[in-house]
Amino acid sequence: MAALSKKSRIAIVAASAPPYGAGGVASAHYNLWRALRQRGYAARLFTFYDNGVKDDSEPEIVRHGVAPQWLKRLFVLLQFPWRVLQPGKLAYQAAEILRNAPGALRMARSIREYAPDTVLLSDHGAPGLWLRKSAQQCFVLTSHHNPARIAKESGLGAFSALDTRLAIWLENQVLKKVDQVLCPSGYMREWFKQTYAFDGPVSVVPNMIDLSTVDRVEPQAVREQLGLPTTARVVYMPSAGSRIKGAEYLLEIIDALLGLVKDPLGFYIPGYIEPEVMDKLEAHKARGHMLLPGQVSYAEHIGYVKASDVAISPALMENFSMAIVEAACLGLPVVAFRRGGNADIIEDGKNGYLVADFNAGRMADRAAELLNAPNLETIQQETKAYTRGKFSADRVLDMYLHALVTEAAHG
Repeated sequence: MAALSKKSRIAIVAASAPPYGAGGVASAHYNLWRALRQRGYAARLFTFYDNGVKDDSEPEIVRHGVAPQWLKRLFVLLQFPWRVLQPGKLAYQAAEILRNAPGALRMARSIREYAPDTVLLSDHGAPGLWLRKSAQQCFVLTSHHNPARIAKESGLGAFSALDTRLAIWLENQVLKKVDQVLCPSGYMREWFKQTYAFDGPVSVVPNMIDLSTVDRVEPQAVREQLGLPTTARVVYMPSAGSRIKGAEYLLEIIDALLGLVKDPLGFYIPGYIEPEVMDKLEAHKARGHMLLPGQVSYAEHIGYVKASDVAISPALMENFSMAIVEAACLGLPVVAFRRGGNADIIEDGKNGYLVADFNAGRMADRAAELLNAPNLETIQQETKAYTRGKFSADRVLDMYLHALVTEAAHG
C-alpha cells in the first residue's frame, strides 16, 4: 500500500454532506475532506444518500442519491421478509445496506471516473459493497457503526439476530477489499475486533472537527427568543428527544435542574423528538423556555450551541460523539454517561464529567454544580482550550496521516 502524497487522488465516501446531512459520520468525513484540502491534498468527497439534492456549488463534493419516494418504497419492500420470518423483532440493518444500492452504484461510477489512488470509506450502510477496487488502489474504512453494537447496546428493543448477522456478513464482504481500518475510539476498536473477520491493521484515530467553520458562526440570540433575562443559563441537550439519545431521562433531568439551579434556565434540544416525548414537553411547565427547532442547518445549530452554557448528553451509547466534541470545543463543559466512546473525549474536571450508566439524578447534580458555579466562564475557557488542544484538526490529521504512512511502511 502506497503512502498518501500531495499528488495522490483521494476519494472520501459519506452518506451525505453538510448542509444537507450533518449527522456525526457525515460531519466527520466532511471535516476530514476539508482538512485534507486545506493541507494541499487532492481530495474529493462523494456521497450516496443525498436524496433529492441538487447542488453544484462545491464541485469537489459529488452528490448522489435517488428520489426520496422511491427510496422509501424500496426500504419497505426490503423489510417485508423480516416481518414474516421474525415478526416483532427490529430488523432494518440489512435493509439499510441494500437500499443504498441505487445511490451507491451512481457514486461508484463517479469514483471510477475520478480514478483515485486511495478511497476512504464509511462503514454505515456498507457503500463499499458497490465499489470495485483496482490492484493499485488502497481502501481504508472507518468503523463508526457496527450492527452488533447497535443490537446489543442501543436499548431500542429486541433485534432480529438473523438481520444482524446478515448485515455483518455484508460488511465483511466490504472488508475483503479493505487494506486498513480506522476507529474513532478505543471502544469502537474493541467492538470491531469482536465482530469482524479482518486481519489487517486496526488503528484508533478520533473524528475530525473543522474549527475554522464553527469559529465563523455567530451565536444565536437564544435568551431573547425564549424571553429569558441575560443572566439566564442555557442547557444544550443534543438530540435528546430520541430514545437512543436518552429521551427517557430527558424530563427527569430537566425537572431536577429546575429545582437545583438558582438562575433562570433555558433548554436547547435540537433534532427529532419522538411524538410521546414531544407531548410531554408541550405540557411541561417550562415549555416556554425550551427551544425545540427540529432539524436546522449546521450553521444555525452551531450558533445555538455557542449561545449555550453547559451540555448534557444522556445518550444510551456513542461511538465518538461529534456533538460532544463540538460542544466542548466551543467551551461548553459536557456531562454525559460513562458509555461508549465518551471517555475518549471527556476527562473529568478538564472538559466535563462522566457519570455512572443511566444515573440521571447524578447527571443533573453534576450539571447543576457547573451551572451554579460563580467561575463558570473560567471553566468554559478551560474546557475550550483543553478540547481544542486534544482534537485540533492539525493534530488529528497528523494522526490520520501517520496511521496510513505507518501501514504503508509495513504493507
